[in-house]
Amino acid sequence: MGGVAWAPLLRLSALAGLMSVLGFVDGVEGLMAVALAVVLVQCAVFSIALWFAAGFVIRLVRRSAGERFQGWVVGGIALVLAVASLFPIYTTPMSSTARQANVLEILD
Repeated sequence: MGGVAWAPLLRLSALAGLMSVLGFVDGVEGLMAVALAVVLVQCAVFSIALWFAAGFVIRLVRRSAGERFQGWVVGGIALVLAVASLFPIYTTPMSSTARQANVLEILD
């Protein structure tokens, strides 16, 4: 539907929720059934992958940082991710603003 997009899981979850509500109200048949299945499966796969990636990072921090510095390391990682999301790092072929967007633009 327009190309490959790399977007936050939040936007994908919002799309899955909206499509599910529309499917519940209007009925799921034809192309809507295929699109809804693709979005729900993709949302589930990305959620599970994010869960395991976060667990891996937590285990890595527990092993490498001392007990005293674990909170600081996790806080630093969260800060780096928050700052990175303000730059145009998401590829969004169907975005209303640009092909590359930051987290604020992608949710418009």
